[in-house]
Amino acid sequence: MGSVAAVSRPSITSLIRFSASQFRLTVNSVAGQNYTIQRSDNLASWSTLLVTNSPASSFVVSDTTATNAARFYRVLVGP
Repeated sequence: MGSVAAVSRPSITSLIRFSASQFRLTVNSVAGQNYTIQRSDNLASWSTLLVTNSPASSFVVSDTTATNAARFYRVLVGP
């Protein structure tokens, strides 16, 4: 039997609102790992903002449609 490598959990480390419609977050990650960043206005329905293969130990994601009073973000491992 082969071994299974553990995947580090990604984390959101920085949240910045640049304008009424632009929000940026920084994700700590593992270089080469695939991630899906999702957003929600209500925590019940999620939509994909970005699918990426992390180029470094962290990456920046911009949401240029962040016009809601509240928006939630999550990072999933894999596409």
